[in-house]
Amino acid sequence: MSRRLLLVTHSLAAGRDGVGDYCRAVGDIARSQGHHCDLIALQEDISSDTVEANIEHWSQNTPLWQRVNRLQQRLPMYDRVSLQLSPYGWNPKGILRSLGAELAAQKVQFHNIHAHELWIGWNPASEWKQRITGVIQKYYIQKLLDRAQTLTTTNSLYAKMLEDLDHEVSVHPLLGFPDIHTAAGVAAGAYKKPGTTMFVVCGALHPEWWEPEKLNLLFAQFEKPVLFQIGLARNDGVLRQLGQLKAEVHCLGELPAAVLSN
Repeated sequence: MSRRLLLVTHSLAAGRDGVGDYCRAVGDIARSQGHHCDLIALQEDISSDTVEANIEHWSQNTPLWQRVNRLQQRLPMYDRVSLQLSPYGWNPKGILRSLGAELAAQKVQFHNIHAHELWIGWNPASEWKQRITGVIQKYYIQKLLDRAQTLTTTNSLYAKMLEDLDHEVSVHPLLGFPDIHTAAGVAAGAYKKPGTTMFVVCGALHPEWWEPEKLNLLFAQFEKPVLFQIGLARNDGVLRQLGQLKAEVHCLGELPAAVLSN
């Protein structure tokens, strides 16, 4: 059965935002299977709104309450609406106070919220600054999650963190649409060298999230891990710390959309 779907996220700038590019790919998949799928970037870093096929970019220069009100008026047009949640995309510190407050004030409800990121500082070994930031992030993320009928996330770790808060959550690589199937998933596959496993990070490595020791725990499970970082690194300190990783590292930087799609 054909359905009308809507994905809402912070940015859909092609080749510049990992979650945005992921949403674009899901929209293409949904439409190839006969669904109608629109995408809205609610907080695009542009001077004024722009529109392309099935994709709308709403400028962050417009007051947030107006953008949320505009979104609320659009929701009845769709069978299913999913908010693609990436806290650092909405706020430099990953704190969703303003977004959550405005959604609550206008009583916006989503069919689904799909968590691409959660809070930091959950690891007992985290620095105290990260733990404090994480407590604040967690508080506002929890309030925001109440605005969804269903919760999904990308991996079992995030699912466990949400289940510990008594949320029912499932893991779906395709952004909360389990009825849309594809073999594509998180990038991890065979590199050209025998025995090598490839990992791809799309987008900025955020200094608040960045914890090399966690990646090293992951890399230790593989014989020859290779990490590709694609997009703006934005932080020289993070780039210097890439040398701490127990993996072969390639920083490809910002690439044109056509190159990424190939």
